[in-house]
Amino acid sequence: MNKTLSAMLLACAGLTACGGSDGGSDNAAGTPSDGAAKSPLSYIDETLMVSSAEAKDWLVTKDNYGPAYAGSAKYDAYIAFLETKMRGLGLVDFTRYTFPYAFWETTEWPDKSGWGLTSNGTKVDVASYATNSGNTGAAGVTGEMIIYDPTLPAAQRPTPAQMKGKIVVIKHPAYATQTVASSANALSDYEYRSNPETFAAVNQIMPLTNDADFRNRTQLSTATTYGINVCQAAGGLAAIWVLDMSPLAAQGARQHGTPRHYNCPGVLLDRNAGQKVLADAAAGKTATVTLNSTIKDTRPAQIVAYLPGKNYGKPQDQKLLMVTHTEGQSNVEDNGSLGILGVLHYYAKIPQAQRPRTIMVYLDNRHFVAGAEAAYPFDYMEDFPEAKNGLVGGLAMEHFGGVQFHEIGDDYKGTGWPAHTSVYTFPNPLATETAINIVKEVKQQRANVAAPPAIGLNNVYNKPGVNGQSQGFWYGPNFMSAFVEHGRVPAFHVTGDWPSAGYQAYFPSVGVRVDPEYFRTNVRTSLRLLQTLSTEDLTKYAPDWGIVRANIAALTAANFQTGVAADGARTEMLAQFDTIFALVRKGDYANASLQLPTLRTKLQTQVVAADAVNPLANIDRVIALSKAGANLPPV
Repeated sequence: MNKTLSAMLLACAGLTACGGSDGGSDNAAGTPSDGAAKSPLSYIDETLMVSSAEAKDWLVTKDNYGPAYAGSAKYDAYIAFLETKMRGLGLVDFTRYTFPYAFWETTEWPDKSGWGLTSNGTKVDVASYATNSGNTGAAGVTGEMIIYDPTLPAAQRPTPAQMKGKIVVIKHPAYATQTVASSANALSDYEYRSNPETFAAVNQIMPLTNDADFRNRTQLSTATTYGINVCQAAGGLAAIWVLDMSPLAAQGARQHGTPRHYNCPGVLLDRNAGQKVLADAAAGKTATVTLNSTIKDTRPAQIVAYLPGKNYGKPQDQKLLMVTHTEGQSNVEDNGSLGILGVLHYYAKIPQAQRPRTIMVYLDNRHFVAGAEAAYPFDYMEDFPEAKNGLVGGLAMEHFGGVQFHEIGDDYKGTGWPAHTSVYTFPNPLATETAINIVKEVKQQRANVAAPPAIGLNNVYNKPGVNGQSQGFWYGPNFMSAFVEHGRVPAFHVTGDWPSAGYQAYFPSVGVRVDPEYFRTNVRTSLRLLQTLSTEDLTKYAPDWGIVRANIAALTAANFQTGVAADGARTEMLAQFDTIFALVRKGDYANASLQLPTLRTKLQTQVVAADAVNPLANIDRVIALSKAGANLPPV
């Protein structure tokens, strides 16, 4: 369904596919010195990589823009920078896809002139503002304070009538009050970890002394819960959030998921500054909250462009989609676009005739709009369905080069390690092995390879990790929807963790919150994954193979028909699948096609009909794949 939008095809006169040189001799750094020519798409030729100096320059440039939210002048400047760089690398056929957006704005840290607090006549240091929460004007609003403590029994909390017209002091639940592990406060199971000794245990509530990421998430993810559903719903005059965060951790902090626009102007305090306010509020004192903001109508632009492969513009062309979001509060949060530049930097030095598949770049910008992607369903891939033609795989990239931070008392600092990098993949055994091997090859520190269900596939499969527990969910799942919706094509997602170093508008961050060498390692991981998608037979990498295996492995005794020995039947079917997939690995689709119907019959005759619907639908997909045969880059 098309929506009101402006998709402006920009003039590309004079732009051609970047040929360039191959960047060096066959025996360039990283190439075995056996005298044999080797494709730079089969390994990483370090002479083609973005240099340390250039990576640092990109990151410093990003620092200089500061927070770049869609709708802001800083965002417009940042995407102009990205477009200039991409044009210089030979990308063509640029489209600027815009949508109407009411952009809420106040001053950004360290400029606190737009927000402030006086409690009982004393000025209090404010760490940040409550995102999209309204406007008090420059004079602020003054009223009696009342404490809302969600950890108290409901009967002991103030009623809406009691909060109406007052300044609601939200005593945010302390991180230590969490006693049950969940995806909100703990790491899930996985397929592989590098440097496992640096991780907390699976389903262990993340200790602050290890990593502040989950604490920051839980403290900053409740704007809707308390700002909209409590303060606005009660008719509160304003809100003061007392967060369980040290002073440095709270400075410039951004609430996310980003709430829709609402009316309860708020400010955020660290736990130390909050103590006076809580005491004043308990005594019924007054406060003045200032949040001076504006809303303006904008049309922020997404960018779509192409680095042509050898068949670009021809019917047989195949495309790989590289996607990220380009807006956010910090360098770590929204530098996935620079990671994409790093991969393009390498590919652009390879002649077009040697690039087997075209690279399509999609720079989205709805991750931090009011209400996030769901509130602004302006999706280029949906509005222009022809864009999916020839799409055979892809890669999402986010949060590159982040430094891990922890908190000990009020000391908030780096641990000396990178933030962990999640490499998400579908449960295809070959895809998982490939991701693990690449992580080992590039020496990606603190990597976490996992195969949780992607968005849209939550009811299709669930594959436990190496510890037999859930692999949780795919952080940043919106970027994978295109790969699921358009045929479950092979795709990976490389995302550094971000809340401990990236939930703040903290600048300059290079060398403190983001490290250029960590960034380059993330680029290497992404590059090797894209090289795989560029050159390999993608039929054997299709997600459906792993989904079928996960379906079989998940069958319990209750799923089998009466009289069937469940354990034996499941083991036999898994062995049969593994035999078939061994053929697929070798590209022997003819024999795989001959054996798959027998496996299907076993599923149909041994599993309860209602429970067999999903596995049968998925095995029908791999039967179709095997009949179609190899999906190699077209000649």
